[in-house]
Amino acid sequence: MSIEMAGKLRVVGFIGYGTIAEAIVDGICGRGVQQRLKFVEQIHISRRSATRSERAQRMYSCVTVHEHNQTIVDRVREGQGTLFLSVLPAQLMEVLGQLEGLRQVPVVATVVSSVPAHAVASRLGIEECVKAVPMPPVSRREGATVMIRESAPDEPVYTLFSHLGSVVRVKDEQEMRPLQSVTCMAGTLYGFLETQRKWVLENSSHLDADDATKFLIDLNVGLLQDLQTLFPDHRAHTMRHVIQEQTPGGFNERALAHNQPALEMIRHSLNDAHTRFQNSDVPPATPLSCAPPSAAGPDL
Repeated sequence: MSIEMAGKLRVVGFIGYGTIAEAIVDGICGRGVQQRLKFVEQIHISRRSATRSERAQRMYSCVTVHEHNQTIVDRVREGQGTLFLSVLPAQLMEVLGQLEGLRQVPVVATVVSSVPAHAVASRLGIEECVKAVPMPPVSRREGATVMIRESAPDEPVYTLFSHLGSVVRVKDEQEMRPLQSVTCMAGTLYGFLETQRKWVLENSSHLDADDATKFLIDLNVGLLQDLQTLFPDHRAHTMRHVIQEQTPGGFNERALAHNQPALEMIRHSLNDAHTRFQNSDVPPATPLSCAPPSAAGPDL
């Protein structure tokens, strides 16, 4: 990592502190189990949400909680660092309109998945804005983050997320949307496991519910770890390889055949999510340099 790149990660700020921002901060700080990423020295976060922000300040000495978002922008600008936008999609443009000096922040990145990066850049009056879509497992430095690779200042953001799991860089928003759509299947995965858990308990007189839950979690974690082990040899065909390895006429093959209608429904769900992401484009907004100043009020 270059000295210049490390310098842009020395001071990191978050406007909005929900699930994803909390996961990123936990990943940076090691959750009290791993060592903090040493190139991040200061983290400035919003008071909202209060429960999350107070926990972070209590657990991590490098975290400072601020009542006002403008203070976070000022601290990151002074430190020539990286600012993450992590508020609710419906609030993003309003929040940006309340802030000054964003154009002087070296790196501004949005992790608001449903708002296109070009809409944020337009609102800021800059050429482009970095966009990354991490998932909660970055809190354990696991999982995957997708980000647009053609953003000019993306190297500090890429470097950070490459320390918090794996990173897939795509060409543009259009290429990002299919991967974003797949992230919407997390609830379906949990529902799939819960359906199996209920079925197991319905068909067992004495099995402890905790044992059934732990069995299903450990079983599926092990299966996914097998895919990670096989990936270097089979790459793009890893999933197809394990399917083809099933015993012909065996239990797994029969179950897969029975579940084809359910798999087709997953395709419909993905199509629906993809359409929603495509339709989430935000009309160009007045650049901040041309916007009238907002009246002072409580931060969103």
